[in-house]
Amino acid sequence: MKRSVTLTLATAAALLFGSDHLHAQLAFPAMELPAMELMGQPHLFQSAPPELYPDGALTPGKAETFSVAAIQKLYKCPKSAKAGKSGKCTYSKAHRSVSAAVKNAVYAAYEELHQGLAAYCHALDVRPAKRRAFTIGKGQRCEVDHFCPVGIGCSNDKENLWIQRADTTYNGQPMGFHQKDDLEAWGIAQVKAGALTPEEFDRRIWGDWVSYYLEVRPAHSNVSN
Repeated sequence: MKRSVTLTLATAAALLFGSDHLHAQLAFPAMELPAMELMGQPHLFQSAPPELYPDGALTPGKAETFSVAAIQKLYKCPKSAKAGKSGKCTYSKAHRSVSAAVKNAVYAAYEELHQGLAAYCHALDVRPAKRRAFTIGKGQRCEVDHFCPVGIGCSNDKENLWIQRADTTYNGQPMGFHQKDDLEAWGIAQVKAGALTPEEFDRRIWGDWVSYYLEVRPAHSNVSN
């Protein structure tokens, strides 16, 4: 999942000073600068407010495989997963596994950044008898999200997890975990069909998932990948 970008001296100048400066530099030989490491900076080129993205230090990202064959393959289902029509499970269903301890650790880490987040997500402002309606199902306020989806080979490790709310918006439209889930369902289907590589989908998700969502405008999906 590690990825880096090598910029020429001329290109770097263009980024800093504009295209006119780039033209002035073209007379000189291009020199390679040290690779710029994007890992740990998932929203380096963010288009939306910071709260729509994970923290790069807490969620640097981690992948287990980018093998298309592994992603396309069907597997024996674990006890916690429901089999599909084939009697087997997708890569995502067969490999998705985050313990309560890991979820609690992720909540604790993000609570340090966003005071009150855990109380809001767990609906502690609601009477205990009513909390379930805000923590499970359609009314769920937050989810422990795999920033890079398991369905393209990414990890259950806390390095790939963050707390995403359902109610965040961007320019007046919903942009929370439901929208990101739709983007993931679309992207996983593209990878399985061979129309997109896991590496490319991973790169676009980490580059700026909000911008990517607005670019492809995925349809809402209830399909499990």
